[in-house]
Amino acid sequence: MKCNGGAPISLSKVRDALYLRPLILGLCASISETRPAKRAFPLDAPFALEPVSAELEGVNRLNGTPLWTPKVASNGMPQGGIPTLEAALPLGLPRPIALPPVEIASINDTCGNFSGWEAFSIDELTRRYGERAHYLEMARQKAVDLVAAGYLLEEDEPAAIDEIEAQLPENYR
Repeated sequence: MKCNGGAPISLSKVRDALYLRPLILGLCASISETRPAKRAFPLDAPFALEPVSAELEGVNRLNGTPLWTPKVASNGMPQGGIPTLEAALPLGLPRPIALPPVEIASINDTCGNFSGWEAFSIDELTRRYGERAHYLEMARQKAVDLVAAGYLLEEDEPAAIDEIEAQLPENYR
């Protein structure tokens, strides 16, 4: 797509498939004519928004139309949205928030829908979470919370932990 002027950039390897499953199953159950819905939709999780910063580079300003971007929580991730493990316990930050070019001229100009990814150093991971085992215990507890809230299916809980553990650097002990 020639995003970022063709220059390579790190992207997050985390997938959203596990968090989409409850939404899709809830939708299917809600439109089923043959049986009552067994699965309710998870609660809405809108982002808290703020005006786009004038200092933010690479944003198509749309001829002065007011633009909004998610507010940033204290952990550096966007406030709101589905509270995935990666959002609650980030291993890096989405930087830049949108890859150039950010266009609206064509369906093929989708670079602006992707952000870059700046992984945390081992020192930053240790400062935020302590040891690897502590991070994984926090992730397991958050996964239990996500299941209870309906954002993650119980059968997908182990896969969510496996996915986030695979993102941890090997030398993070």
